[in-house]
Order: sequence, then C-alpha cells, then structure tokens
Amino acid sequence: MSFTPYITPWKIAFPQTGFPDWWPGWTTPDIFVDNDGNRTPQIDTGPSTTGPFHYFANVNQPGEPEIGIANNRLFVVISNTGTTGGTVQVNVGFTPFAMVGGSWTQFQFKQIAQFPVTLGAAGSPTAQQQTEVQWDLSDVTDTNGGLWSLPVGAFTHFCVEVFLTPGNSAQNNFSNVISASPFPVVPLLVVNSDPEPRKYEIVAQNVPKDWALHLYGIVKRQDYKPGAKNPKPLVNRVAAGDKVEITLEPGEERLLTFAIVHGDREIAEKNFITLGLFADGKPVGGIALNAGTARRPRRRPTRPVCSPPVLAQYLLPVFFPRKQVIYRTPFQVNTPGTILVRIAERG
Repeated sequence: MSFTPYITPWKIAFPQTGFPDWWPGWTTPDIFVDNDGNRTPQIDTGPSTTGPFHYFANVNQPGEPEIGIANNRLFVVISNTGTTGGTVQVNVGFTPFAMVGGSWTQFQFKQIAQFPVTLGAAGSPTAQQQTEVQWDLSDVTDTNGGLWSLPVGAFTHFCVEVFLTPGNSAQNNFSNVISASPFPVVPLLVVNSDPEPRKYEIVAQNVPKDWALHLYGIVKRQDYKPGAKNPKPLVNRVAAGDKVEITLEPGEERLLTFAIVHGDREIAEKNFITLGLFADGKPVGGIALNAGTARRPRRRPTRPVCSPPVLAQYLLPVFFPRKQVIYRTPFQVNTPGTILVRIAERG
C-alpha cells in the first residue's frame, strides 16, 4: 500500500467499534490541548476496542484551551498506514459552531496553522508524528472576517478540524463555559449551511438513566404565543434516545440553550452526556459533556468583579428556568477537558 497518512476521526456512535465504551463522543485521541505539558501516554483494551487504543491522559484540562491567551498548545497526531514514507500537508483550523448541518465547508473554519509532516513507512519509528502548534485565542473580538455571527469571546464551544493532503480529516470538540448559577445553562449554536431550508433531528445519544436535558430555542420565541395552542412547546425535555426536530432556514444560525436535570441518585464520578445532530438519519455533528461531582466549597462564594462585555451588541441570550431541579450536592459539568458548568449547592 502506498503512502497513506491518517488521523483518527471522532467518535459518533455509542458504542463504536475501535473506541473504548467510555470514550466521549465527538472527540478523537489525535487532537488535544496540553498547556501544562503534563500529558502521559495511555493504552486501553476494553470493550469495543479492536486492539490497543492509544491516547493521552492529562490533556484538555480546565483552561485547555483558554480564551484570551495566545499560547494555547495544540497537538496533532498523524500516522502513516502505508508501506512507503512521504510528506503530508496538514491544515488546522477552528470554528465556534457546535452543530453544523448541510455542506461542511472550509469558510466556517479559521486557520490555526499549516505545515508539512514527513512520515516513515508503517511500522518504522517515524511512522507516527506528534506535532505542536500555537493556537492563538487572544483576540476575543475576532469574528473571522464577519463569517461568525458572534466574536470568539462570546462563544463557549470550539471545533478543531485537521485536514490532511493526501489523507483524511478529523475534528475534535473543545468547550470553555463557566457558570456559578444554581440554574445553569449550556449555550449551543446550531447551523444550517445549505442554501435551502433543512429539517434536522437533535438526538440525546448518551444521557445517564434518570437524567434529562431541557432544550430551549427549538421554537423561536416570536413564533410562540402564550395561552394559545402551540404546535411545539417552548422548552423540550429530552432523555436518552429522545429526538427533537428543528427546521432551519438557509444559512440560519440558531442559538439553543439547555439545562441539565439529574435524578435523586448519587452522582457518579463520570456521566457522559452527548447530543448529536442528524440529517436524513445520519450524524453530521454533536457535542459531548462530562458531568461529575465537585468539591463542596468551604465558604459561600462572593460575587466576582466582572469585566465589561466584549462587545455590548454581542450579548448572548440566556435561559434561566424558574422551576428547575433542586440540586442536592455541588456538581460540575465539563466537556472532555474543560469546565463547562459548576452548579451551586442547595442553599
């Protein structure tokens, strides 16, 4: 087999052959951030793997990546599965869009870096290379030349894409959302990049038993009339396996928010929550969260002094439900790597 550069695509099914069952969806072991430099190689041979599954621990920790700094350390792992060596061109970019349906085009991504990588034949010491690139997120007002509806500082999610020439491509989810509210929400931007209206399904692919998500924004507020017989509710409750349809106009970007509701049982160390975007029954995007317990604070938190918003005209709409679950213990939510939500204990 000739020169065949390869990067592991992200996980999209539960379970999925080749990935350990615990591995979070919409992530790949070949794209990660390690600002602290304390990554350690690991191997897993658990259920659903087809051999040794190689990954790095201690990566994508809270603050990896961090918005507002220039020196985020992004790593890309590329392998050659062919019998001859060669050089591959690597293009790395990112976008703040969480779920994109339609034509997944390059205009949505801003380039982080472009560089060549020389790989030896499969089985040789140089058949796999790990490359570090600088991911600059220092400009919180960046809108990618107006291609993004909001600036970097307003978003809470990033998707990194690595494109190989020759070879394949892969994406990885990163998030950085922090809230001290007892009724936290997670913002989610859903996009239809097609030039015609499209109907999609948001599917709760992986939600722990007795847990649910309250989705807000499926129906536009201006289309909802209180007291009238509305065809769809303003807030959708989804549990494991549930589907919610959403129709988007050509090029429409819809900001959704969701609150996480868990049962009365004790919160386990790891609870993976995954939402997928499906078009015609096929997954086209998604986001994975990891919810677990947090340390009980020793004293009541004080209100921090917050800096002014990035741009006044870019304020994000939020949804704080008046009647929501009462959380019995401190609790935090994070995507693979960074803190998403810290839920305050019941007062």
